[in-house]
Amino acid sequence: MVCCGREINPASKERVAPTEFEPIYRPANRKLGIALNGNKLRLEFDVDLKQVRSLNKWDKSQEIEKEPKIRKNLLLAHQLQTLQDKGQVRSLKEASKWLNMSHVRIDQVMNMLLISPHIQEEILCSEKPNFEQIPEYKLRSVANEPDWQRQQEIWQELIKD
Repeated sequence: MVCCGREINPASKERVAPTEFEPIYRPANRKLGIALNGNKLRLEFDVDLKQVRSLNKWDKSQEIEKEPKIRKNLLLAHQLQTLQDKGQVRSLKEASKWLNMSHVRIDQVMNMLLISPHIQEEILCSEKPNFEQIPEYKLRSVANEPDWQRQQEIWQELIKD
């Protein structure tokens, strides 16, 4: 264990940080807390978990729908490539049947992997709001360009619109 930039020996570690604790929840009086084993210290807090529970709801499908289409398609391309590399998908034609997509559409999605890694990283990680406005067919012009420097120029034109 490291504390304040110095290594703490195991004997001191037991004194400084008890290794086990016991969570406590008493619904009758709405108390939430912890009790450290080997120590009589108990920390308890008044809490109304009914209010907390509503904050924990998260709808994955709604969050996915908020993602730009080009990001979702690039992620799909990477997932399909991974499945193919692992031998879990014999062909993209097989994957197109599973996904209920045409083989041509799967090819279009997979061609996104021809985009330079720098642009792919920007698509996957950037929070620029104009990504939602870029139609995929315009991104195909980037993927069809073999020169990554020229891809970057085309990409810059797309994202400035």
